[in-house]
Amino acid sequence: MSSCSDEKIETKAPVLIETLPELVEDDNQLIKIGIAAMDRKARSKPMRNILSRLVATNKFECIIFGDKVILDEDVENWPVCDFLISFFSTGFPMDKAIRYVNLRNPIPINDLPLQKLFWDRRLVLAILDKIEVPTPKRCELNRDGGPKVDKEVASEIERRFGLKLNAPRPPPKSFQVQNDSALLIDGIRMEKPFVEKPVSGEDHNINIYFGGGNGGRKLFRKIANQSSILDPELSDPRTEGSFIYEQFMKTDNYEDIKIYTLGPDIVHAETRKSPVVDGIVKRNLDGKEIRYVVELTPEEREIARKISTAFSQTVCGFDILRVKGKSYVIDVNGWSFVKGNDSYYDKCADTLAKFCLKAMPSLTLPSPNPRQDSKQKPTVSSWKLKAMICVFRHADRTPKNKLKFNFTADEPGSQPFIKLLQGRKDEIILRTSDHLQLIASATDEAITIDNSDQSKLERLKLILSSKMGKQGLKAQLKPSFKTEDGSLEKITIVIKWGGEFTHAARYQSRDIAENFAKDLRVMSKTMLDDVTIFTSSEGRVVATAEIFSAGLREACKAHSKTEPKTIPLVTRKDLLDDSNAAKEPMDRVKKRLKVLLRHNQGIEVDWPIADKEPFDVVQEVIAILKEQRDVMHMNWEKIDVEQIQSRWCCGECPVLFKERWDKLFSDWCDGALDPSRVCELYDSLKYDSLHNRTFLETIFSNSSTWPSPVCSDASSPLAMPGSAPSMMSSGSSFSSHQHFNPIGLIRSGDSSPTPIPTSAVSLAHHHHPRQASLKYSNPQSPDGTIKDDDAGWCETESLQRLRKLYKDAKLLFDLIAPQEYGIDQSEKREIALLTSLPLLQKIVNDLNAAKESQGGLARFYFTKESHMHTLVNLIKLSKLKLAHRDVMELDYMVNSTAERKARMLTDCYLCFEVYERISEVEKSEHSVRISLSEGAHGIPLDTSLDAKHALQVIPRKQLIPHKDLDEVIASLEDWGENLFELKKSTTPYDGFLPLEGEDIFSKESLKLSPQPQTSS
Repeated sequence: MSSCSDEKIETKAPVLIETLPELVEDDNQLIKIGIAAMDRKARSKPMRNILSRLVATNKFECIIFGDKVILDEDVENWPVCDFLISFFSTGFPMDKAIRYVNLRNPIPINDLPLQKLFWDRRLVLAILDKIEVPTPKRCELNRDGGPKVDKEVASEIERRFGLKLNAPRPPPKSFQVQNDSALLIDGIRMEKPFVEKPVSGEDHNINIYFGGGNGGRKLFRKIANQSSILDPELSDPRTEGSFIYEQFMKTDNYEDIKIYTLGPDIVHAETRKSPVVDGIVKRNLDGKEIRYVVELTPEEREIARKISTAFSQTVCGFDILRVKGKSYVIDVNGWSFVKGNDSYYDKCADTLAKFCLKAMPSLTLPSPNPRQDSKQKPTVSSWKLKAMICVFRHADRTPKNKLKFNFTADEPGSQPFIKLLQGRKDEIILRTSDHLQLIASATDEAITIDNSDQSKLERLKLILSSKMGKQGLKAQLKPSFKTEDGSLEKITIVIKWGGEFTHAARYQSRDIAENFAKDLRVMSKTMLDDVTIFTSSEGRVVATAEIFSAGLREACKAHSKTEPKTIPLVTRKDLLDDSNAAKEPMDRVKKRLKVLLRHNQGIEVDWPIADKEPFDVVQEVIAILKEQRDVMHMNWEKIDVEQIQSRWCCGECPVLFKERWDKLFSDWCDGALDPSRVCELYDSLKYDSLHNRTFLETIFSNSSTWPSPVCSDASSPLAMPGSAPSMMSSGSSFSSHQHFNPIGLIRSGDSSPTPIPTSAVSLAHHHHPRQASLKYSNPQSPDGTIKDDDAGWCETESLQRLRKLYKDAKLLFDLIAPQEYGIDQSEKREIALLTSLPLLQKIVNDLNAAKESQGGLARFYFTKESHMHTLVNLIKLSKLKLAHRDVMELDYMVNSTAERKARMLTDCYLCFEVYERISEVEKSEHSVRISLSEGAHGIPLDTSLDAKHALQVIPRKQLIPHKDLDEVIASLEDWGENLFELKKSTTPYDGFLPLEGEDIFSKESLKLSPQPQTSS
């Protein structure tokens, strides 16, 4: 088996799709391929990759119908096409699609009526039996009278196979479980362990019963990083509903194999860890489950041919188990794509192209259908994408750090800093070394003043001298004034560092640009002719916008005969930079958040744990951090830390790692907790899990746990809820540790070196090709017990503690981060309007411009977290009806779609899509849909990493369903009669944007300022 090549899968080398233009005689006649599937499938990354390859030949036009057309339009108004890709997913109106096929007579890639067979596992299994495909031993429990299928489908299956699908299947006369060891249905005996599957092909809640009092395992659709949980109480089968009971099969290597067909003769197969192993899903950087390409046997190829032919599905997926050298089919899924495999995309596009070219002659012959108008155009045009307006958060960055120093106006030593304000009332930002030297000089002057706070000033001097010249260093001078007379009350000096653009950010920005280019090329031919990109002045935001712009242009260039136009990049500080307009209400909210983290204060916001307060979780975090601090300091003394991690990125090193974590330990453990420290802790944990995984897991490994790794279980206070032991051996390809020689890490002079456990360093940081000889250890015996000699590798207590810390930090982050922009509705409204109303007004202007645009337009805005949270809040607080009430973590490259909880925005983005259709009287209608991507986030400790360290951006989901454009604009402009009270938000932020040092301090003033004294 190989993880990087599947060349042996085909007996004949495929015709490269680049040669297809030679096979088409008329270069001006494009073959129209329609895609009638829900947008989340039709515009998914795999589909984009395949369709873009077809479009690149200049012989095919791909028409994505879109949710608006599919759900709201009569089939008479659906686009006309030559070939049709259509398949079922949640919410798809299959009967409507079948009516369209009957009306327009396109050639379907996959038969539509026969896809209904996949809705009932009993029908699938009956056909598999008829075509002599091996399946596990089974029996049925019918409480619904048996499966029902359309008469046309039943007639077709009876004609082809002699099967009567709609024959009644009466309920059983007897049904009993014998001594927790076997199931009897009308005298048919099924010994435990067995598998209980609902008859519905869309129901994935499957149970495995082990017997002997050992409970069972519940399988379900993947949720985060889990696909199953062990349930010691699971004993008796379900008493309601119809089920299929299959003999549990102990598979070779504890793997499932997923097979993808491209017609009857071309197959692609991948193996994955079976969900019965431990229920933990290991993911790659795309967020997809890790799988490996595997070669099929001749018998398995024949099974694929039979299934593709019997169900009339050109593109089809099914699952098999290998047991003692024999293969059994356990599920047939219908339309399925391989994810993240360019070789497969090439083959799939090539197969579809040759399928269409071979069938083209039939399109020129007289149709046997008596309807002569089957290809007649609809009376109104279909809805087409006219414009796209997206707002992005910047890509991945390093953790941010800051220190605050407050000086009251009458405090000794404050005057040198007050002089820097030059009488101004605005915040001033100093970024360059020359400007930062002004603060250093003022510090030296303040130190000489009698009765000044020497300790505070020395700390300020030390942080400036240690960070001077480093990337990302800046200082803010923030004056505060008394409300009574407007006189200066104090000046706050904030020193910030970190928050720099990472190498992972380059990949994220480029990849999402390429995805947008592929999507827009399919959805609209002209929209990319009118693109403008807007950015804030922040360095990491500008870098994200620049790489996105270059990536978009390169992607367009690769698929265009002409040189793409230069994309304007416009800096709009007034729209996209942070401002102080919402400072007062946000300060009030921060005070409330401090109370929220105290004991017995009540919960004002959603909190997912019923028996714990946030205060309790805070105490758990503090306890873990105190232990982690001791462990880190101990290891720093015992281990040669320079040897732990061979390569560092983002300008980091062991010393900077320790400095950052020592600050976190101090902030959490040595004083009152500020809510902002929650975000800093989660930020660092997430960052180090991606960029410094080896160092993170090693430096926090307690030597007391090294000799005896332990398995996490439900009884352990550090175990994740619902988790089962991780049971892969060190030889497994899916193991999460690596063999590692610790001797070189022990500092010279240590008389008794303590070995570092193999589990202290994660294999997820080093993704190796799979080898066929690797095996899993036995996760559990058929009766559900775990044998000592088969236990394999388990996590140490240190790694469990790290997971617990991440879990608790995430809980607190989900509580604090979104609430910083308002806890109740009135606060959210005020802060959102003060922060992002000008940006929303600019978006509304773009929406209006889209109506008048001839060829469409695309506008991309790049900003920071504050604008993403507040802009999403404005959408949620408007009169528009949401598809989802809650928004999850808005992470790097967010662009706008919604889910359940609020999280951090990394690469998240909010997207407004404007659609247009024109009636026969040339009257245009416009609809807009708003969607939100949560950005690039996941569970980094369970993610397999490569050298890019870049999580991929999650596809966007619907936030506001299709609405009339004028209705949306009216809702986004209606903020009540009291809007005049928020004058700060209705201007271009005059007086509320910080002043830049370069605009204040002249070169002459810099020359006159005394040079700071160097610290001894």
